[in-house]
Amino acid sequence: MQASRAGAVIILAMVLVYLVCRLFAAHIRLFSRAYQRDKDRLIRRRIADSLEESAPIHLDIGHSSEGSLAGGAVLSAAEATETVSAQMAFADEPWVITGSGGLTAALEKDAVRTGMDAADYGSSFDTDCVVYSGGAVMAHTAGNAAALETQPSALHLSMGGFGPASALTDTICRKDEALVVSGDDLLSQAVGTLSADAVFIGEQFTEIPDSLNRTEKKNPALLAMDILRWMLIAVTVVFAVMGLRGL
Repeated sequence: MQASRAGAVIILAMVLVYLVCRLFAAHIRLFSRAYQRDKDRLIRRRIADSLEESAPIHLDIGHSSEGSLAGGAVLSAAEATETVSAQMAFADEPWVITGSGGLTAALEKDAVRTGMDAADYGSSFDTDCVVYSGGAVMAHTAGNAAALETQPSALHLSMGGFGPASALTDTICRKDEALVVSGDDLLSQAVGTLSADAVFIGEQFTEIPDSLNRTEKKNPALLAMDILRWMLIAVTVVFAVMGLRGL
């Protein structure tokens, strides 16, 4: 009974913190991590380079199974796709989007259409803008290489769970092409740390769509997670001190 009561208190605290962040996000003096970090600047700089140099941007989306379609990385990738599609609707070389699942490819294609409609370039929408490259590591890498057709890209942005595929992606990239890995797959993060120019770890991938916007905005959910994290650390320290003093 006490455990149930403690769980209810924790849930209530989380809800209250989120509501406060939701209502007062514009007034809370916490800076959004998105838009400020060097790796966020790297992505935006490469998008600008793409427009200037007529070099494509490659978005690669992976997940372990079709059942993970609603995963955070896949949905964040869809939001990022919509944002950048609107920004690059008039570009000579638009997105090159590859996915490891058929349903994911359909979701990204819809995001491209929405972004181009927002920029009034919906009539230029290409139905072949998303390529299904398979889930197996070697097949996925081969599909990416075929989709890129050895054309230099300004940025390779991998979102989702890939396993060691990011290391193979690095081998088909030129040295001046940036590779960014993001997602909640531990193996992808570990491999990306060695092979990528930047790695977004854990929930950081949810901040990428915010980073791609022209103006900084604060995500109430992320602010709430930060506050709850510091609260948890504070409670842990208090109980540790009480334990040391025998209280």
